[in-house]
Order: sequence, then C-alpha cells, then structure tokens
Amino acid sequence: MKRRLLILLIVGTTLSLWAKLDWAAYPAGGYSDETGVEIGALSYIRNLPETADSLSRYNSLYFLAKYTTKNQFVFSLMPEIFLAEKLYVASAKLELERWPTKFYGIGINTDFDNYTRFTPVSYYLNLEIRRKLSAYYSLSTLFDANFYEVTKYDEGCCLAVYEDLSLSSGWGMALTRDSRNGQYYPTAGSYLKLSSTIYDQVLGSDYDFYQIDLDARKFISLNSKSVWNWQFVAGLGSGDVPFFKLHNLDDNMRGIPARLHQDKNMAVLRTEYKIFPWSGSFTQKLGFATFLEYGSVFADWENYQFSDNKINYGLGFRYTLFGGDRLNFRVDVGFGENGRELTIMGTEAF
Repeated sequence: MKRRLLILLIVGTTLSLWAKLDWAAYPAGGYSDETGVEIGALSYIRNLPETADSLSRYNSLYFLAKYTTKNQFVFSLMPEIFLAEKLYVASAKLELERWPTKFYGIGINTDFDNYTRFTPVSYYLNLEIRRKLSAYYSLSTLFDANFYEVTKYDEGCCLAVYEDLSLSSGWGMALTRDSRNGQYYPTAGSYLKLSSTIYDQVLGSDYDFYQIDLDARKFISLNSKSVWNWQFVAGLGSGDVPFFKLHNLDDNMRGIPARLHQDKNMAVLRTEYKIFPWSGSFTQKLGFATFLEYGSVFADWENYQFSDNKINYGLGFRYTLFGGDRLNFRVDVGFGENGRELTIMGTEAF
C-alpha cells in the first residue's frame, strides 16, 4: 500500500512539474559548401509561470545537435536559471565540437580560393552570473574556458602548433543595460552590454591576453506586426590571442563563409526588418525577415580602413515555437562576396 502511494506521489509530482513546462523539438538541417548536407535536432524547454506576459523571464534550456556529411558535429547546451526572485541570473554555454574546416589565413584580405584543411576538436564552457542592480542595469561576473586541439591538418599548415591540447581560461566582468520589452522577440527598447575578460596563466590559461566586447541593440516597433532592429557589435583583443579565440566575421555577418575573415579586432553594424503579416491561428506563427550587414576584422586600429569593410544582405523565414513572446525558429540566407550562406537556428540573430 505504501509503495502504491509512493508511486502515485512520484507520478503526480512529475505530471505537475511537466504541466508547468513549455517545450518544443524540431529537426534542423540544411546545406552549404562548408558543411555539405546537415542533419540534426534542436529543442527548447522552459518553465511556465502561472502568470506570464512579454516581460516575463523564464528558466530555460536550449539544446542543439548537428551532424554533416563532411563528418562535422556539434553538441551545444545553453541553460538559463533565475534565482532569488530573479535578483540573480545564471547562464551558461557548454559545447563539444569536431568540425573539419578550412584555414584561409588572418585578416580581412584573405582569399576564398586559397586555403588549407584542418580538423579541430573543441570543448567550450562559458559561465555568467548576473546580479540585477536596478530595473534596467545589471552587473555580471564571467568565466570562459576553451580546450582546443587540431587533430588533422594539411602538410605545411601553420596550425600544427595547436596539435597539442591548448587551454584558454579567463575571468571577467560585464555591465548590462536592458530595457527591451521581451526576452526573445523584443519590439521596443534597447540593449547594451560591455564586457572585459582577462586570460592569464594564473587562471590555468596557456595564453596571456585580454578581450573587450561591446554589444549595442535598438528595437523599433513599426506597427503591431513588424519591427525594425539595429545592432552594433565590436570586439577588441590584445596580447597573445590564440587562433581559436580570434573574432570571426561570420559570427555576426550571415553572408560570410565560416572563418574566411578573422583577426584580433572586429566591428560590425547591421540592421534587420521582421514582419509577421497574418493573424490566423496558424498563419500568425509565420514571419519573414530582411537584413543588411556591414563590417570588418583588423589587427589593430591603425590598420582599420573603411574601404576594407564587407557588406552582405539576405532574406529569412521565421516560425514561432512559443506564442506570446515569440520564441522563433529561423532560416536565413545571406548573400555576400562569395555567394550565399544558409543559417538555421532556434533563436533570433539579435
């Protein structure tokens, strides 16, 4: 009898917790010259408070697994947890990646047709604990660790220096101002984050360097169905920055092939227009985007030239996984100097 009651209690508690969760899982696939055919899955789980609106913040867990016909794979896990009545937020990114790819060199003038092949294996952890200071401001402490190893490379490739497992580990701080009116699909307000991270042997790092990052965004509601977004992102680095911690232009420009342009410093300006034109029970989940992006990487400010900036543009499709605050699955096609690039993700670009 006691065993039956225990089983009923466990089942009841599990069902009660499950009922408070929103979750979604979708296949993720695509094609590009870099990857060949991609197959995988993405899933998203979050808690569902008794009362929620577009300003609500959710404990959440995002997972992505992807494999390609060129034997590339990545597993990524990103939890976000609110603590002490949302006074603190703990977020992390844990990633395992084996990604055979191409090395084009360093800088903005690298040639798409001149490369060597290599296969890196990377284990990555980024942890941020954020403390709310006021309605808009928060202060964070950061920890970043990246184990990196090149397991295969073409003869004569300069990346042979990374054939032994390398570690970059750093600690930093960040100040954030966030007045957005939504966690996933803001239509008004702004976001500004300035962070600085120091990597040092005292922290176990094999390299001594520092990086400063700026992320500034503005969201403008044009009407009830469309929004116009702007973002300026900059990354500055100094010291013995290892190859795998350089800033990659393709991280912020959707028409740039992977790792084609990379260097210690980066600056990108981009804008995006998104619209969900319909109001039916299903069609209201369907949306579209257009975007324009402009930026460059460079060794130092003395070498920065406006004429070196790359420009790309593109179109996108959106499908809303969760209503209300619009957590969107997106497919973007970017067009740049070397043709087109495809991006499939379970979150917005910014």
